[in-house]
Amino acid sequence: MTTTIEGTSTAPEHVSVGDVRARRGEVVRARLAVDGLDPAHHPYVTLVGGRDAGPVVTVVAGVHGAEVSSIEAARRLAADLGGHLRRGTVALVPVANLASFFARSLYVNPLDGKNLNRVFPGRPDGTASERLAHALVENLVRPADVVLDLHGGDIVEALDPFMMAEAPPGRGENAPALELAAAFALDQVLTGHVAGSLAAAATQLGRAALLAECGQQGVVSPLAVERLAQGVLRILDRLDMLDADARPSPPPGRPVYRPGWTWMNAEHTGFWLPAPAIAVGREVTEGALLGTIQPLDLDLPPQEVRSPHDGRILFLVTALSAVAGAPLCAVARPSAPWPLEA
Repeated sequence: MTTTIEGTSTAPEHVSVGDVRARRGEVVRARLAVDGLDPAHHPYVTLVGGRDAGPVVTVVAGVHGAEVSSIEAARRLAADLGGHLRRGTVALVPVANLASFFARSLYVNPLDGKNLNRVFPGRPDGTASERLAHALVENLVRPADVVLDLHGGDIVEALDPFMMAEAPPGRGENAPALELAAAFALDQVLTGHVAGSLAAAATQLGRAALLAECGQQGVVSPLAVERLAQGVLRILDRLDMLDADARPSPPPGRPVYRPGWTWMNAEHTGFWLPAPAIAVGREVTEGALLGTIQPLDLDLPPQEVRSPHDGRILFLVTALSAVAGAPLCAVARPSAPWPLEA
């Protein structure tokens, strides 16, 4: 089965995404210029031109520079996809946030201390992260029909793999994104909205936007890399873009659908001690003890963190440190019928 996203036609001899231009059937590698940013931090882009016209798919990794399995998956795709694209165009950015990547920075861009995935669509005259976000949106998201944002558990996060189909409040389910999320074939698909994210900015422009989360704790996992790379290929296959010899294995079955999640953030700074029975992928009930925060003053009582509803642990911070306002874990909603079939 294919998903019908034909995309806009381009000149028959060439394809282009932003300022990067290639002939049909050609692979071009370039750097994305970002006004006001040191050229050392301009991300690399690989543009793969299919032999015939078709959809434009943008694949971005490294928005968070320490989510390394997703970065490695995008790097391998950028190295290997050339010559296998029958139609359409694929733009790949293995490391969007180079400053964060080389600083091995948790969550934030060290150039301005901001979380890049909270400042989209950015500003051309803003801080380093805002300028980078603006350049990515204008040059790689706006020309695309489908946007895939690859992530994985950061340095201190254990993670239960999932896909997210962006669903802005009040706009209902995004049917094309949900169909593609099912084809990606991670274990579960969630709908939700993350303000300031790349997926939110892409959805606001009318693009089918997906966020994939696989991998954890700053480790390159061969299994996570393979699952992410195969997922991207399944999306391209679903869009009828690949040569026959490059087609991936079919999805093993429809993932579980979960209508959203709740982030649990630290209310106080101190020592984070997850409950012994808590682990990613574990089902919990409303009110279950997720962990405690022991204040820095050890004579004060610990503060309990409890699940706000029944569900499943999506990610869990494994560091001892808890910083007020920072995430500790996320609880996904219980599984539900697929909305496209309800």
